[in-house]
Amino acid sequence: PLGPQDILEKKYKVERLGYKSVALIPGHILDHPPFISNQPLGALYSPNNTIFRIFLPTAESVTLCLYQQPVGGKSRDIPLQKNNDGTWQETVIGDCKNKFYTYRVKGFDPRFNPNFELIDPYAHCTTAHDGRAIIVDDRTVIAERPKFDISQAVIYELHIRDYTIDPRSGIKNKGKYLGVAEFGTMAQGLVGVSTGIDHLIDLGVNTVQLMPFQEFENDDSKDDYNWGYMPVHYNSPEGWYSLEPHSSRRVSEVKTLIDALHKRGIKVIMDVVYNHTAENETSRIFSFNGLVPGYYYRIREDGSYWNGSGCGNEFRTEAPMVRRFILDSLKYWATEYKVDGFRFDLMGLIDQETIDMIIHELKMIEPDIFIYGEPWAAGNSAIPVTVKGSQKSKGYSVFNDHYR
Repeated sequence: PLGPQDILEKKYKVERLGYKSVALIPGHILDHPPFISNQPLGALYSPNNTIFRIFLPTAESVTLCLYQQPVGGKSRDIPLQKNNDGTWQETVIGDCKNKFYTYRVKGFDPRFNPNFELIDPYAHCTTAHDGRAIIVDDRTVIAERPKFDISQAVIYELHIRDYTIDPRSGIKNKGKYLGVAEFGTMAQGLVGVSTGIDHLIDLGVNTVQLMPFQEFENDDSKDDYNWGYMPVHYNSPEGWYSLEPHSSRRVSEVKTLIDALHKRGIKVIMDVVYNHTAENETSRIFSFNGLVPGYYYRIREDGSYWNGSGCGNEFRTEAPMVRRFILDSLKYWATEYKVDGFRFDLMGLIDQETIDMIIHELKMIEPDIFIYGEPWAAGNSAIPVTVKGSQKSKGYSVFNDHYR
């Protein structure tokens, strides 16, 4: 019998008389222990060197493309070496802070496209959803979290752009992260109407739920901000709301925003979309489906994609390295940015075991962290949908769709 490693290290075809032969492509065999890595992933920075490590179990060769600038220019191409746990890695000597990088991947699977330059899913900053990753080392200080129970929360859903974009808002940095952080501002032409953080205080708000600001599919060069519900890179703040979208400044700006809210006693909840991405099988490939084709999404036996999200795909949260990615991403935001909680879009599409692990891991970081979401899906799914009632006594909350 063939072992899991045999499937990856050798090329096999499936043949039947009267039919065209096709390549044997690894599927859920990648869920087995030989391809579950516990090593740190991403661009692991230090001033002396940076370790690049990425999960690519079905690749035959991987090239790191290191750039000095956000667009254009010639890359320094560095081949990565394969580990025995499905990861590839290489160490680049020298200070790589604020340099840019992508990956090119080749493999036996015909879904690989070696001409694509793909972004590391673990990248902490990007230049755009279809751009390059940035190596970041940001030390912006964030004030400690406000302390109060979820029963005392007065939650205000806020869109970062729309909250300050009005020409009369009196805000300097209109539509930007730093605009929300401004205080002492007043609406022009309206007597006694505060804006910015002061307006939240006037309303009696103590918790802000920020609509999605993880890097999403849009055109940063236009007024194409949208609501953020087509995510691409989960560990990078969205560039549209930054004063310098092609730099790592967006990281410090988000931290400055959270710091300002914390100092006024306001908790920050991230609206997160870990149930689907903006990718598809062919024309919109930015990272996941180009790096490990088919692994990150729920696929039917006929090869079509499950679409319980109504957006073209479902993130396969039950897969070991997908589950690990979600947990790593949430813990990163909770520690690096000190966010106070998460509101999960279409939480019904996240399998119950993953949800249970999310609750456990996040409460280890912050026992009072707020966790809640939508207990439904937009269509049929490959998994039992996590519905209202499943949250009882488990440390998280859901919306009441009967009340809604």
